Amino acid sequence: MKILLTGATGYVGGRLLPLMLERGSDVRCLTRRPDGLEDTIGPVDVAVGNLLDPDSLKDALKDVHTAFYLVHSMGSTDDFETMDRRAAENFAAECTRQNVKKNYLSRRPRQSRSQAVKTPAESARNRRHLEDFDCQRN
Repeated sequence: MKILLTGATGYVGGRLLPLMLERGSDVRCLTRRPDGLEDTIGPVDVAVGNLLDPDSLKDALKDVHTAFYLVHSMGSTDDFETMDRRAAENFAAECTRQNVKKNYLSRRPRQSRSQAVKTPAESARNRRHLEDFDCQRN
């Protein structure tokens, strides 16, 4: 099963990608800058795209079973909150169109930053869910 990983060059994605590859997962990474993935250990399919450009997501999400959205637009502009929300909405909408079975968003598209703060119980539940996630082999 194909897995799409966004944010593979970031802190969380950069740690998740090697784990997925160690488990033999079929991984495609969506990135604006493919040169940032040059040092990736293992076979990775790279899709070049921009979460703010919905058309660039079509090929990236083709035949994907599970998608991870681990991207934030913090610091990119003065209005990063709006850009971050629009990027998440674009990603979620294309996942729905492509019938992606599992979609892990690091932030819900319609939440403001203050709404995204989780209680300790919610954070623990999310950690357990990710610990239970099995990056399925091909």
